[in-house]
Order: sequence, then structure tokens, then C-alpha cells
Amino acid sequence: MGAIVMDIVVKNVCKSFGDKKVLENFNACFSAGSRTCIMGPSGCGKTTLA
Repeated sequence: MGAIVMDIVVKNVCKSFGDKKVLENFNACFSAGSRTCIMGPSGCGKTTLA
């Protein structure tokens, strides 16, 4: 029996801390077996996304 392969899909993710928006309508598809690097300046929402 073969393994089940699934992607991770996120759609329209929003997150704020008080008045500061760190994610607004974020969309992405992370393919199974791939590696993804999330880069950006401090405070842009990298850790919040993880």
C-alpha cells in the first residue's frame, strides 16, 4: 500500500498584535517533501506563521 502524500495549504491567514498587523491575507502552498525558507525583517510575522 502506498504512502499518503499531503500538501499544506494556508489561505487568507491574518494576525494582529494590538494595532500591528503581522500577517494580512497570507496565502501559500507547501508541497510534501519540499523545504521552504521563510525570510523577512524583524516583526514581519515569520514566527507567527510557524
